[in-house]
This record gives sequence, C-alpha cells and structure tokens, in this order.
Amino acid sequence: MVRPATNIFHWKPFSEIAMGPPGVTSKFFLWIDEVGGYLVCPQARVTVGHLDSREADVPISGDLESRHLTLMREDDLYVLEAHGPVCLNGRPVQRTILPERCVLELGNCVRLQFLRPHPLSASARLEFASGHRTVPSTEGILLMARNIILGPQDTSHVVCPTWKESVTLYWAGDALRCRGSGLLTVDGKAVRGEAMLSLTSHVEGAHWRFHLEPA
Repeated sequence: MVRPATNIFHWKPFSEIAMGPPGVTSKFFLWIDEVGGYLVCPQARVTVGHLDSREADVPISGDLESRHLTLMREDDLYVLEAHGPVCLNGRPVQRTILPERCVLELGNCVRLQFLRPHPLSASARLEFASGHRTVPSTEGILLMARNIILGPQDTSHVVCPTWKESVTLYWAGDALRCRGSGLLTVDGKAVRGEAMLSLTSHVEGAHWRFHLEPA
C-alpha cells in the first residue's frame, strides 16, 4: 500500500534519529557488470547537493544548493526536508513523508525517482529521471537500511535482468556481508553461500559479477 505524501509538523531532532547499523557511516560504490553503478549510502540521514559541496553526501552535477535536501529514514518511513526548491510529484514541499514511489524535482533541472521496491525492506533507490549524474557517473543512489537485494525480480533494489538468482548485501553488526546461492568467489577465494566483504571486494557467481569501491 502506497502511503500519501503527508506534510508533518512534529520532528525529531537529528540527534534522536536512528543512524543505521552501529559504526556504519562509509559510503561506497557498487559496480555491477552489465548493469551499472550505484552510490550506496548506509546513513539514515543523507543530504543531496551540488557537485562542489562539502556538505552533500550525494553531490550531483546540476544547478543545486550546497545542501538542497535531506532524506531521513525513521523506522520504515522516509522524511524529506527541503533546503532549496523541491517539488514532489509536481507539488512544492518543505517537509513531508515520502510515498513508496514518487518523482522529486530539485530546482529547475534535476529530477529523481524515489522508489522502495521491496515490501519487506526499508532500503530505497533514487534513480535519475533527468540527464544528471553523480561523479563518478552512476545510475542512481541506494539508501541502504539493513540490506539491499540484487536480482532479476522487479522487487530487487537493483534489477539485474540477466541474472538467474538473487544476491543480498546486508549488515551483520557493522560488518558488510553477502549471501547468495551456490558457490561464490570473493576476492579470489571460493566460499559457499555467504561471506564477509570489505569496501574493495570483488564478488563473482556463476553468471554475474560485481565489485565495491570506497566513495
């Protein structure tokens, strides 16, 4: 069920907002062969801004404020706070709860589609609906809560059309782990089913491959 984009007036201060898995603050890039790249943000509070901003967790090459908007994950909800002009599905907003699917317009040019594809995961995807990109160029941003799912299903956080199976990246405490079916090769070593990853890991299955890179 899609929640309406409702303006809210009672706000937790940032200090009271859960910041995701303990000790997890580092962004990283996820590069998937034959699919594309994504900037993964595990923080529960993510700020979007222009490319040269030191305040933006997600710098975008476009005509934006240095801090244009902040997205805050609270339990299974995402709250948007606008610092520059933002429209949600064509309607100007300042502070609102995001529906599970919507289009955000930042300023006069940058358009992002927000999507929570999996009903049992609080993770979400921001993908570009305009010609803008992060630097390095990616297909979009993954707002990672406890896990992200890569696979052929439409409910995957990253849809990999040619894959025959799903792979899950997830947090175990402050450690990043990978789970898939069958034999995996992680950083040149064969493992079965599940493995711990670093932010420089290369991971392969029978018909797929991806690697991580610190942002």
